[in-house]
Amino acid sequence: MKPKIGTLIFVKHYVSLALLTVITSLSFMSSYASEDELDELLEMDLEELVTITIASKREEPLSNAPGVISVITADDIRKFGARNLRDILNRQTSFMMVGGHVLPESRSVLRGALEAPQDNQILYLLNGRPIADTQSSNVHVDLFLTFPITTIEQIEIIRGPGSVLYGSNAFSGIVNIKTKSGTSFDDTLSFSYGSYATKSANLQGSTPLAEGWLTGAVHTTDFAGDEFSDITDLTGQTDNYPMGGQGSSAVFVMDFNNFKVNGYISDAKRDNLLADFQFPAEQVRSRRTSINVSHNWDLSKNWSFRSHYGYFSDFADLFIATNGLTNEVDGTLHSLEFNLHGQLNQQTNLLLGINPLYSKGDFAEGNLSGDWSTWQVGIFSQVDYQWFDWLKLVGGLQLNRPKELSIDTSPRAGLIFNFKNGWHGKLLYGQAYRNGESINRYFDGSLATANSSLKPETIETYDAQIAYQADHYNIALTYYHSRISDIHKPVFLPSLNKFQTINSGAVEFDGVEFEARWQLTKTLSLVTNASYQTNKSDTGLKDSTFIPNLMAKLGIAYENPIGFSFSLFDSYFDDPTPLDAVTNTAQNVNPKANSHHLVTANLTLNLGKLFDKPQLTNTSFSLYVDNLLDEEIFFPNYSTQTVNTSPNYQGRAIYGTLQVTF
Repeated sequence: MKPKIGTLIFVKHYVSLALLTVITSLSFMSSYASEDELDELLEMDLEELVTITIASKREEPLSNAPGVISVITADDIRKFGARNLRDILNRQTSFMMVGGHVLPESRSVLRGALEAPQDNQILYLLNGRPIADTQSSNVHVDLFLTFPITTIEQIEIIRGPGSVLYGSNAFSGIVNIKTKSGTSFDDTLSFSYGSYATKSANLQGSTPLAEGWLTGAVHTTDFAGDEFSDITDLTGQTDNYPMGGQGSSAVFVMDFNNFKVNGYISDAKRDNLLADFQFPAEQVRSRRTSINVSHNWDLSKNWSFRSHYGYFSDFADLFIATNGLTNEVDGTLHSLEFNLHGQLNQQTNLLLGINPLYSKGDFAEGNLSGDWSTWQVGIFSQVDYQWFDWLKLVGGLQLNRPKELSIDTSPRAGLIFNFKNGWHGKLLYGQAYRNGESINRYFDGSLATANSSLKPETIETYDAQIAYQADHYNIALTYYHSRISDIHKPVFLPSLNKFQTINSGAVEFDGVEFEARWQLTKTLSLVTNASYQTNKSDTGLKDSTFIPNLMAKLGIAYENPIGFSFSLFDSYFDDPTPLDAVTNTAQNVNPKANSHHLVTANLTLNLGKLFDKPQLTNTSFSLYVDNLLDEEIFFPNYSTQTVNTSPNYQGRAIYGTLQVTF
C-alpha cells in the first residue's frame, strides 16, 4: 500500500459532513421526477410496525421484544452496498470485524468481547436455526466471505445474552439471517470484477411447489487481495503480507405445507501466516454443510408444537508450522429441538423447549490424531405477561448439562415499557454460556493438551434502553453492564512443555450505545450509530480486549426514481489498545494500529430507466468503492501476542457489478 499524504489526515475527519452536503444538493434533482414515482420510491418502514422472531422464537414487534435488537433490511443492503456479510456487520452498532494472521477477516466482535481468534461468542442463525456446529472449530472464514447476501430479507441482531433460548455461543449476541420468501425472491444473475483481481458471480432463483416455494442461490468469489509490503514476522523476517482468498457457497430454503428446510453449503480459503506469525504464507480452509428440517403442528388456535432436526458438518484445516504441519478438525453435530408455544390467556405467552445435541469428530496434527464424542442437553422455558397496556414482564430459564460437567443455568428477566406517545423502554437481565471447543477439551496435540474439565465461559448482562419512534425517524439509547467469567485462557505447562486451556479470570464491561434512522426527504435517508465501551479485568487491567473504546458510524443514501441511487457510509474506529499495554511479549516491528475512518461509496444505475430503454429495465450496474480514503488499517496481534500488529483491512478498492433480473 502507498503511504498516506498529509492532507488526507485533515480531509478524513470532515468527509462525512462534506459528503452530506453534496448528497443533499442532489436531492433537488428529484423535482424532475413525478410525484407518483417519488411516493412509490419512498418506503416508509419507519411508520410500519417492524416485527422480529429472534428474541422469543415467535413473531413480535421490535419494541416489545425482550432484547436490545437492531434490524438490517434488504433495502439497507441494497442502498449502501456490500461485498459480503463481513461488510454488512462491520457497520452495525457496537460491531467490529477483526482477524489476524491465523484467521484473516473472520472474527466478529460485539460490545468489546474479544478473547480468542475463533468466532465463538456470537451465534449465527439462518431463518431462526443455527448455521454452524458450535462444538467444533468455530471457524467462519466461509460464512463471512461467501454467503449470498442477495438472498437476505433482513438481519436481526441481538446485542446481549441469548443462551436462555439458543444455548451455547449465544453469548455476546445473536445474528439471525432471514432470507427472502418465494414471492419476493427475484431470479437474478450477477457478475462482479474489481481491484486486486477480484472476480465474483451470483445466481439465484425460485420455483413454486404444490403448497410452497423452493428458493436458492450460489455465490463464488476469487481475489488476489491486497499485499502489504515490509511486514515483519516472529523470526524477524520481512516479506509481503498477502490477503487473498477464494470460496463458494450455496443456500436453499424449501417451504411447503408445515415443513421448512434450510440448507447452507460452503467451502473457502484465505491466506494466513501459520499459527505463530511466520513467513512463508499458507492458507486456512473452512468447509461446512448445514441442514435444518423443521415442522410446525398447530394443536389449536393458540397452541403449536414445533420440531427441528439439524445436521452440521464443519471442517477446518490450518497450517501451524513452516515444516508443513497442519491442524485439521472435522466435526459432525446432530441436533434435535422440540418447542411448545402457546397462550395461557390473552395476556400470557408460554414457550417450553428441549434441545439434545450429539457431537463427534476427528483431529489430525501431523502424525498425531484423535477423536471426540460428546453430548449436551438444554431444557428451557420463557413466559411473558402483559400486565398493563404499557408494561410487559418477561422471564426465562435454561438448564444446560454438558457431558462430564455439572448442570448450569442461564436465566432471563425483563420489564418492557410501551407508551402511546412513541416512547418505549426496556430493563433487561440475562446470562449466557459458551462451551469450549472440542479440540481444547479432548485433543492432545504437539502444542497443546486436552482439558476435559473445561467449564463453559459465562456472561451476565444488565441492559437499560430508552427509545422513541416517530413517522420519519427513530432513536434509541442503551446502557449495558456485562461480566464475563471463567474465561477460556491458554496457559503454558512446563511439566508437559505444552499449552492447556483453563478457566481463568473475569472481565467487566460498561458501555453506551446510540442508534438512529431518519427519512430526511422522499429521496434522502440517514442511518447512524455510535458506541462507547470500556472494560477492566479482575487483575485491574483496563481495555485488555483491544477493541476501541469509541466507534461512530454514519450512512447517507440518496435515491432518485429516474434510475440511480448513491450512498456513502463512514465507520470510525478509535485507537485500539496496543499490545504492549497488555503483555510484555510483543515485538514492536510493524505499523501501529491507529484510529481510522472506513468509508464506502455505492452507486447503482438502473440502465433501463436511466437511458429510457424498457428492454433494460431489469438490468442494473453498480460501482462500489471500499476504503475510499485508502486508510492503512492494522489491528493488535491478539491471537499469539508476539508481533505487535497485522493488517486488518485492504486498501482502496473499486468493484463493478452487472446484474440481470429475469
